[in-house]
Parts: sequence; C-alpha cells; structure tokens
Amino acid sequence: MRLIDKKAVWYPVPGDPDGARVEVKYLTPGEEDDIREKMRPFRQTMKAAPDGTLQPEYEANANMGDRRYAFIVAAVSNWEGFHDEKGQPLSCTDKNKIRVSRDWEGFGAFIGECRRDLAEKVRAESGRELGNSASTSDAS
Repeated sequence: MRLIDKKAVWYPVPGDPDGARVEVKYLTPGEEDDIREKMRPFRQTMKAAPDGTLQPEYEANANMGDRRYAFIVAAVSNWEGFHDEKGQPLSCTDKNKIRVSRDWEGFGAFIGECRRDLAEKVRAESGRELGNSASTSDAS
C-alpha cells in the first residue's frame, strides 16, 4: 500500500490576456472529507443519556461565512498573473483566494473543472502504478 504522492498541476486561466495561471493541488479523499465535515450545516455528537445509551445531539453550524470557499482555499496552492484593481500583483493567500472567488463569478467553476481534471489524472496514474505493482509482484 502506497500513499498517493501529492500532485499539483498548473492550469492556464481561459481567455486571460495576462496569461494568468493557477496551480491546483490534488485533494485526497481524506482531505475532502475533512472539508465537508467543516461545511456541514449541523454538527452531530453522541452523548450518554441517563439510561446509559448513546443519543445523538445536534449543534447548528449554519453560518457558512468564508467556509463556503474551503475547497478553493485548500486546492489552489499558487498562482501567477493575478492583479488587484490597481494592477499590483495579488499574492496567493487564503484571504486573496476568497477575494478572487467573490469578485470573479466563474473562479469556483474554473477551479472545480481543474480539480476534476487533476483527479482523473491521479486515478489514471494510480491505475498504471497498480498495474506495474501487480506485474512486478507476479514476477517474483
């Protein structure tokens, strides 16, 4: 069993005259589960009832705020060619990722497409590695 090597790929921003590009990292299933857990509208815990049985207890977690951008913040690891309204370079910080997500309506969809593409590449590569491992172990 091998852990998945951390993968990241640069994607050009479609139609950008400045040639901006974004580095998107592959989020493992565990990382995605962690993000989904943070984004749930309710948090469930189990508490012991007076009779000793465990009973679910729910806590509202309704105000999403900036958490709605959690997948973008986690997946975008770098960028080039991003500028603020004054033309100054925009550093790739979590705060600026959220800012771009709010200001550019299509940013989330673009990052989603990049993530799907990267996930397919990782699956294909993992399949090839599994095939190579099987061939190697069969030969021994």
